[in-house]
Amino acid sequence: MQVMNIIFKKLKILVFVYLVISGCNGKSDTDNKKPDDPLLGKKLNFMHHAVLPHNIDSCSIIPDMESPYKIVTYVNSYCHYCWEAIWLWKEHINDFIVHPQVSFFCYVHASPDDFDEKNNEANVEFPVYLDLNERFRIVNGLGNSPNRQTFLLNEKNEIILIGQPFTPEVKEKYLEIITAKESNKYKGEKKK
Repeated sequence: MQVMNIIFKKLKILVFVYLVISGCNGKSDTDNKKPDDPLLGKKLNFMHHAVLPHNIDSCSIIPDMESPYKIVTYVNSYCHYCWEAIWLWKEHINDFIVHPQVSFFCYVHASPDDFDEKNNEANVEFPVYLDLNERFRIVNGLGNSPNRQTFLLNEKNEIILIGQPFTPEVKEKYLEIITAKESNKYKGEKKK
């Protein structure tokens, strides 16, 4: 039975990745946006006054607002398709947080009870900020597109990359920026 659960979870992840890729006509998240995307270079408001930190004390990952790079993801727990991103982050988060210059911030649209119920199965081991009224998404103008759920920010909290780093191509772009020796090359300047 436990083997079936593992197979089912992996199958759900594969279906999610397929849906993300096919939902944007076979293009990766970063290929699907225009170079002049209005979100690039935009400073994100972390909305700490409007969100509820949840499970922060029980996690070994501590988000740091002073990090040179921040990965910020937004998940709507009421959308099954969107919630699948939590499973993917569980699988991929260590690829990014091993770099000391990176902090991870996960915002989840859910009540504490709803999150805890869903988390019983997911068992999220990273801190989340519960956004009861979707203020983070609304104030930052993120819209509802799955392609606009994850962002790489510079030290000024400006968006320098958009897209979920779950495909090898997008993951490589994230890691290229995070590990770049010439970090000033990526300090929020829009590419021309």
